[in-house]
Amino acid sequence: MVHDVRSSVPPSPSVAPAAFDVAAVASVAGFRDSSGNVPLDACVPVRTDAPLPEKFDAGTPSVADSIAFAVACDYLDALGMEKVRGHEVELTSYALDQLYSLPDVTVYGPRDARDRTGVVSFNLNGVHPHDAGTILDEFGVAVRAGHHCCQPLHRSLDIAATLRASFYIYNTRDEVDALVDALAAARRVYQRKSA
Repeated sequence: MVHDVRSSVPPSPSVAPAAFDVAAVASVAGFRDSSGNVPLDACVPVRTDAPLPEKFDAGTPSVADSIAFAVACDYLDALGMEKVRGHEVELTSYALDQLYSLPDVTVYGPRDARDRTGVVSFNLNGVHPHDAGTILDEFGVAVRAGHHCCQPLHRSLDIAATLRASFYIYNTRDEVDALVDALAAARRVYQRKSA
């Protein structure tokens, strides 16, 4: 469909920062006009809309996210994915060793860090994961407590939920140690409550 937009769209100056190639960003993110339609050609005075269903893809594209994603990819490429994975395996292995050394912690998943990602699910026995997560948070340790979108697995394991710690390129052994120390604090709090 062709629309005459001469009277409804005033010309506007470009406001994109000089550091970005507007055409490249538009080609990655897609271009949508203010009506929500995706035009094939947005030149004034005549615009040609994209065919269905793309014509009705409403909304503003996430240009900033596209730019940030490209920068993140460049960063990881510069580090080298072999090094990224090596650090992840080394740190996850250290975390697993520390968690398995605690008598009242149950760890879920493969024991060998090479057989998993940098995510470790575990429970502090006798303490609900949400309660333990709250104590960990008070010690500045960020974990996730809950089902993690795998309720069937939790039902199969007969557990209410788990704690989940994630490790990546920006984490260190000191942070694993902080997790273990915070678990000890949570254990002390709940041992007092159960006594």
